[in-house]
Amino acid sequence: MTSEVIGRFEQVLRFASTRGIAEVHVKSGQRPLYRRSGALISRKDETTFSDADLDEIAAGLVPGAWLDDWSAGRDVTFPRGVVGCGRFRLTLFRQRGAVGIVAHVVPSKAQTLRELNLAKILGNWALLPRGLVILAGPPGSGRSVTWQALIEHINTVAPQPRHVLTLEDPIEVLFDDKLAFIRQRELRTDTGDLTVALGHIARMDCDVVAIADLPPEHLGAAVTLAEQGRLVLAVVAGGPPIDWLRQTLARQEPAQREPFRQRLAAQLRGISFQKLVPTADGKARVPALETVTFTPQMAELLRGAGDVAALQPLIDQARGQGCQTLDQSLVDLAHAGTIAVDQALLASEQPDALRTRITGVTAAVPLQAIGKVDDLPF
Repeated sequence: MTSEVIGRFEQVLRFASTRGIAEVHVKSGQRPLYRRSGALISRKDETTFSDADLDEIAAGLVPGAWLDDWSAGRDVTFPRGVVGCGRFRLTLFRQRGAVGIVAHVVPSKAQTLRELNLAKILGNWALLPRGLVILAGPPGSGRSVTWQALIEHINTVAPQPRHVLTLEDPIEVLFDDKLAFIRQRELRTDTGDLTVALGHIARMDCDVVAIADLPPEHLGAAVTLAEQGRLVLAVVAGGPPIDWLRQTLARQEPAQREPFRQRLAAQLRGISFQKLVPTADGKARVPALETVTFTPQMAELLRGAGDVAALQPLIDQARGQGCQTLDQSLVDLAHAGTIAVDQALLASEQPDALRTRITGVTAAVPLQAIGKVDDLPF
């Protein structure tokens, strides 16, 4: 039977799931904060939770597979379903000795590339027979939603059935088999850690391996899977493609750097980097996307020993061939009136250079960072 405290916490989650909230932040003695369209907002007359309440929530919600980590003082992230409401990804941690919670609202189903306003080239990557596709971006940039959209693209558009195997920690969106045969594996509950899970894929006869979070130390294993004739769709934490490539190569041991560079050049099919930018009216966020489709010329350059920055001119010149820089995406969004100039400049990696390309567009009023739920158009 659900306790009164857990019932109140689930009411907070229910409110979030019905109001377009992305994340909920719960801290002892304070009203929960909700992140909506990138802004942190609060709700009048909201319930608060004491230290004891949060301890009770943790004791009641942390599943057995994560209990040892939580008892040992480590942070944990796990899925939680609320009847009649939906699924959430809960992250529990301690700050100043008290429990803190961040709850991510999981969409009820995967969105399509069209619904997310994402570049069509991503759909082309998802239908490739083999190779490595990297989805990069900072936390909270929508990488996981894009990754889910690629799986759903395979599930609904692929010209022939494909066996898709996902590795997730935790599982968020649940997929129904359509054109694809999808197996979703959750680390800890369905298998061991990522090392163990990756080691068993060779025996599972899959066409596509979709990795929801690929740490740098496991990139070599992902390249190996691509070398074995599979398509690998991997989410990584990282910056724009050139930065990600430079950092990836720098992490390799000196003696292995050049051999790994050759392998990576042979398997890379595409790298995307995205950020979420508030719309001009402040009611939503849209993705600004940098995409690099690896042409034979780019692969040959990557195989060489020079700085990968030499790829940038090729990316700049290949917009019609599946490439687009982040600034090109921001300029398009601003010229269309979708985002304001000030938000485009904030999102740019090179705002001074972008400023000269985005003249003539009227800036909208910036979205306020902190407000109240009752003041917003819920």
